[in-house]
Amino acid sequence: MSDSDQDYWERFLSATVVRQALDPIETAQKLFGRLSDKQKEIILFDEDEIFLGGGAGSGKTRGVIMAWATPAFEFQARGFKYDALAIRRTFPQLKEIIALGKEMLLPLGATWLEASKTFVLPGGSSLECGYCERDDDRFQYTGRAWAMIFVDEIQRYATPIFYDWIFSRLRAPIKEINGKLWRLPLKVFSTAHP
Repeated sequence: MSDSDQDYWERFLSATVVRQALDPIETAQKLFGRLSDKQKEIILFDEDEIFLGGGAGSGKTRGVIMAWATPAFEFQARGFKYDALAIRRTFPQLKEIIALGKEMLLPLGATWLEASKTFVLPGGSSLECGYCERDDDRFQYTGRAWAMIFVDEIQRYATPIFYDWIFSRLRAPIKEINGKLWRLPLKVFSTAHP
């Protein structure tokens, strides 16, 4: 581990996690309208690693996009960018996530950057859409960092190599405010259907 990595992790471990001050369900309803019970449950998850199972079209992906965007707006108001990565196994499979992201995020003022396959909220938080078809594709994410990572349809991966490795890309900005260190929560969501 390099000195800069060790310094980061020492600061990370001593920092207090920023929590949402506003009611996340109320905020999500203001942003997205009516929520299903499953979407409310997804938004309220407080764990670091969350697995969501359910049939196609059950609202898992929509719920995870909400679980990113809802705190992102609040964290931005506090001076933090809440960046996320949404992954599918192949690039063509991203079309569904991108279409859903456009439907949900563009009305909130997000910008779609086609070249980088990234949604950027007003305030700068981003949701990048990527793929990892083969285990070696994970190396395209080396040196990159996100506070939230979403692996959609994890059952499509033949080995756990990518999933285990992607945790190394979780990083959150650390800020000193009034002499105290603060950081954002780190989360990994994964979904699957039978």
